[in-house]
Amino acid sequence: MNWTGQVRTEDADPRTTHRHARVDQVPSAHELVKRYGRTSISFQALSKDMQHWFSRAQDQHACVAYTETAGSLVAVGGAIAPESDELDVMHGFHEAARARGKRVRFFAMDQDVSARSPFASLHIGEEPVWDPGDWPNGLSKRIRGQIRRAVNKGDIQVRLASAQELSDPHSGLRRDIEEITQCWLQSRRMAPMGFLVQLDPFHLAHERRFFVAEHAGRIVSALIAIPIYARGGWFFDQMLRHPSAPQCAVELLFDFAMKTFAEEGVKYATFGLSPLAGSPSPALQHIRERASFLYNFKGLHAFKAKLAPKVWQPIYLSYPKREHGVRAVYDALAAFTPRGPLRFAVDSLVMRARSLRRGEDA
Repeated sequence: MNWTGQVRTEDADPRTTHRHARVDQVPSAHELVKRYGRTSISFQALSKDMQHWFSRAQDQHACVAYTETAGSLVAVGGAIAPESDELDVMHGFHEAARARGKRVRFFAMDQDVSARSPFASLHIGEEPVWDPGDWPNGLSKRIRGQIRRAVNKGDIQVRLASAQELSDPHSGLRRDIEEITQCWLQSRRMAPMGFLVQLDPFHLAHERRFFVAEHAGRIVSALIAIPIYARGGWFFDQMLRHPSAPQCAVELLFDFAMKTFAEEGVKYATFGLSPLAGSPSPALQHIRERASFLYNFKGLHAFKAKLAPKVWQPIYLSYPKREHGVRAVYDALAAFTPRGPLRFAVDSLVMRARSLRRGEDA
């Protein structure tokens, strides 16, 4: 196979990407994601801080989106490539990383690719999946009753925001969502994170879906979905809630979003990874129990579970077989914590201590 891959960001001159292809034939990462993005996080390959390694296999263009840590390149899923070429492109990316003296990790691989992959795989969590056409089958009577009562009460209005509102940076919707975002960030008692959990709701806003809840004339909650192009599905990427939002606002939004998708014929929707949920690894289960003061693993999983997903799909971290899984987990954590996992833990403990001194809830 003749590899022509280069490491570059999306802003770089495309003529440096393929030495043997005409410039007008080289697709951007955005075009490749639209063509081949199958995983729930594929749209996140287009995040502003992401880098891209481009290649061509069997005359098919492809790329890998990744972030770089001190010793590794941590990829967003596997390769953004035709399904038949994905493993070959991953291998090419691995060879390119080795040439730079870097380890390679593929974060959030689905079970199908992991089962076929020559790389080792570690089960790192589960992802809830719904068929909107089946909603609300399986939902508990208690949650159905909460949603019904909120609808009948009528003090919360839910809707899909229009493209015109999103395109205007001075619109009331934009201002309200920016305010909710700031309130959410200030309420977090943990250090800033990066990689797949950066909060940038208006990046490529025209391709997202903004479901919003209004109360007393203001937007108090937003559920933001990003496309999974090759599946024709949607990933609920961000859930924002103002402290003043009435109870059940998020559940109302989710109900409205699922019914909207059902009317559109969408067959696949997910709320993303619940980290360390369902993992058979004793070491990861130990981390899940001992690190709950830093991240509410159980609370996040419980919230998604109460919305009655049709199935929970296992998610994996893949890495070269000759390497140790503990090192691979540390590299993945380093991608999420720009100042390093240990500094993240220390900074988060300091923030929690300060919030307790101010009398905030634990």
